[in-house]
Amino acid sequence: ALMDTFSLHHFIIRKGATLDSTPEYASFQRKYEAEWGAIKELITTLEALFTLYSVPLAYIDGQKVVALARNPLKRRDEEA
Repeated sequence: ALMDTFSLHHFIIRKGATLDSTPEYASFQRKYEAEWGAIKELITTLEALFTLYSVPLAYIDGQKVVALARNPLKRRDEEA
């Protein structure tokens, strides 16, 4: 789908729950289907963290989640 190619794949976690019924999230899931296990694990961790710290709303950059899922041990403190 065209959206899968051009989407930024940003999604929202509200009150510790991912808004996973949006077209943007569905596109994100389709595009990274082969890696979805590791990506979903990170999203679940973010949900738990945001619940623990009462974060009401978070805009998540899906591309950064994918980068972290692909290489969890890479240093990221130099990235902007």
